Amino acid sequence: MSAAEPLPGGHPHAHRGAAPLLAVLAALWGDPVAAADMPSPEQVVTATVAEIAEVMAKRHDELAADRRKLDALIDEVLRPRFDLETTCRLILGPHWKTATPEQQRRFVETFYRFLVASYGHSLLDFRADSLTIHPAKEPLLGSSTQVRTTIKLASGRVHHIDLYLRLDARRWRIVDALIEGVSYVRTYRGDFGVEIRATSLDALNERLEALAASKLSAVK
Repeated sequence: MSAAEPLPGGHPHAHRGAAPLLAVLAALWGDPVAAADMPSPEQVVTATVAEIAEVMAKRHDELAADRRKLDALIDEVLRPRFDLETTCRLILGPHWKTATPEQQRRFVETFYRFLVASYGHSLLDFRADSLTIHPAKEPLLGSSTQVRTTIKLASGRVHHIDLYLRLDARRWRIVDALIEGVSYVRTYRGDFGVEIRATSLDALNERLEALAASKLSAVK
């Protein structure tokens, strides 16, 4: 599957809990290494779960009390683990092609800040024993792959999550995730596509920026 192609998924309005789970999963991704020495995606996730869980355990109260520190940690640990430009290109679809470079850059940054403002606090609830990495069904070939996981929430609910990753510039980065078969890329593509056709990409950016600012001001 090409990372530039739409990824599989279900109805765009199902499973609104996808993004909070993505925040937790993305933070597990390890540092990029040389391709020749690169472990499998499953090994990378497994090796870093304990480290991230330890950080959350040691700094939980500090990060919970100071949103700026939490967001700084997310910027450092989470953002490099996403191929944000590819994700945003898939979300906007044909609107990406008609956008100017400045509009594209603005959407990538705005969408990321919207996700952090909306769901960054989910990292505070992460526990190492809540995530299970399942063995790959097929050998790792090419520049894209799938990692199957399950995560158990504090409520006891278990979600099956398929991560889609793309190998780019010597590192695996997350492009999409399917929560119970529903793609978060498709979810936002459906919602944002309707909004852009009704208004404009600039209007969507302005709305997301306002939402992010409102959510952050509410927790200060």
